Amino acid sequence: MVFVKAGLMVLWLSQDVKKETDVVVSASRLEEPAADVASSVTVIPGSLLQAAQQRMVLEALREVPSVDVVPSGAPGGLTAVFLRGADSGQTLVLVDGVEANNPVASERAFDFAHLSTDNVERIEVLRGPQSVLYGSDAMGGVIHVITRRGQGDPKVRFTAEAGSYGTYRGAAALGGGNETANYSLEASRLQTSGFSSADEDDDNTEKDGYRNQTISARVGVTPSKIVDGDVTVRGIESRSEVDNFGGPGGDDPNHVLDFSQWMFRAAPRVRLLDGAWEQTFSAAVMTLDFQDNNPADTASGGAFTISSFEAQLVDLDWQHTLTLHESQVLVVGAEFEEETAQSFTEDSFFGTSVLRKRSAWTRSAYAQHRMHLWDRLMVSGGVRADTHEEFGTRVTWRGTGAYAVSSTATKLRGTVGTGFKAPSLFQLFSSFGDPTLDAEESLGWDLGFDQDLPGDRATVSATYFRNEFEDLIDFDGATSRFMNLGRAETEGLEVAVRVRVVDGLEARLSYTRLDAEDKDADEDLIRRARHRAGARLLYAVADGVQVTASAVWVGNRPDLDFSTFPATRVTLDDYTLVGLAASWRVGGGVEVFARGENLLDQEYQDIVGFGVPEASVYAGAAIDF
Repeated sequence: MVFVKAGLMVLWLSQDVKKETDVVVSASRLEEPAADVASSVTVIPGSLLQAAQQRMVLEALREVPSVDVVPSGAPGGLTAVFLRGADSGQTLVLVDGVEANNPVASERAFDFAHLSTDNVERIEVLRGPQSVLYGSDAMGGVIHVITRRGQGDPKVRFTAEAGSYGTYRGAAALGGGNETANYSLEASRLQTSGFSSADEDDDNTEKDGYRNQTISARVGVTPSKIVDGDVTVRGIESRSEVDNFGGPGGDDPNHVLDFSQWMFRAAPRVRLLDGAWEQTFSAAVMTLDFQDNNPADTASGGAFTISSFEAQLVDLDWQHTLTLHESQVLVVGAEFEEETAQSFTEDSFFGTSVLRKRSAWTRSAYAQHRMHLWDRLMVSGGVRADTHEEFGTRVTWRGTGAYAVSSTATKLRGTVGTGFKAPSLFQLFSSFGDPTLDAEESLGWDLGFDQDLPGDRATVSATYFRNEFEDLIDFDGATSRFMNLGRAETEGLEVAVRVRVVDGLEARLSYTRLDAEDKDADEDLIRRARHRAGARLLYAVADGVQVTASAVWVGNRPDLDFSTFPATRVTLDDYTLVGLAASWRVGGGVEVFARGENLLDQEYQDIVGFGVPEASVYAGAAIDF
């Protein structure tokens, strides 16, 4: 059992989401009141992303309970996210329902380095195994980025800002809509000179720049009362200058990563029988192209690496939502997914590694029954069968329950379920692959409560969770092959407090305690903090003037130092990041804003040997038409 020792962390939205958003989608694949959700979920509204001036999704995720965000050096460096201690490839990332995980990556993990908050309406972070509704990769949970729907008269917004490290960003947004059609579009360009990805304290001086161009669009139509549909598109093009490794001598003057990812989804919906039978058919395509170009140079002593990665994922889903009774909803569906990938790497040390163009399909059927009884008991049960072309069929299940005690304003909740993760195409078919690999599996459960305090001045939430992982796929050095080798366990406690101090001033507090253990090695999993805490204050100073301040504390965590052979296990020191953002609507549609990051100029490392930003400031303006 894990016990809270100390610490509170403010985040934008705790388990109690009902006061800031009416519905949650990711928990059950349908819109449901947040008060009915039994799952442990955090919702980050777009309004709060804007208030804190967080331009990248990874910045917002740092403040979510049980989420470890681990970037490797300067902007554009590979960024992993560990949810409740699960590996980064065990969390499914969705962008408007499109699976965004990288099919050609060895662990099929999503890289958060390039995902901006452009056009984002909200981010839902759903913790715990979610394979019943989402299939593979959802063992740790689901992170779902949902874009805005336009509404009202046409609006145009131009934004420009500049700041530390030679950073410039410009964006243009357009939105509007009525009962028949709606549209929301945003395009942005971010460019920065950056800093050395290899830590400057180790005498690395060469700056690693980054640029990112993103376009996001959502268009919806409602031609009749029974038919509507959405089309979403998101494209990301980026270039990252990186170093070969962290630590002394890590600088590399000509190592460049070019990244391109496009996501498309069309989802028409039909409502029949007075809305009792709702059908949604979605067709989604994700393409990814990644080039790693590191020619030989004097800094690397003639060493070089040239790599090319290409991937595509096609997903077809037919979901039926049946309202059996005002208190009962049945969700059933069928899904077909096919992923294709190929890669080529030529390395002066390790030779040539090839993944010839290969593909694998998965056929799935799922069902979930939800009941809302006596206006206080919410229960659900679901089951899913996934048949993978290579390893066969896996069946997963999940149950949830929540009970509202109206006399004390208390909600008790709990979930239990299983998850699985299919081996990636790289693990199956690359030069190091094994086509006989089995799927990874997990069992997870959590228990928690939400408590509103008298006067609606505060809300307290707490969740205890535990996950067990088996048949984990790891690289076996003895055979130079991927094998089902590992076992792991994670458990922890998430506590969140939200306090309305006075009118216009609100504090968000939370604390996470995590134990994440490699059961075979009997060691803590690397790069997961056992304790994390912090604070965020939201203050409406006056009409049109808003200030938000934050502090995030991350405790000690283990890592591996690869500057030695074999790698040495080390402990990274704890650190505290303090930020401040302010905005002022001066009139005439003009808003000016400024923010400061790492204001205490904290020296720290997320990964051994890799650099982090020093104290920095940014300022800009926006104009609305």
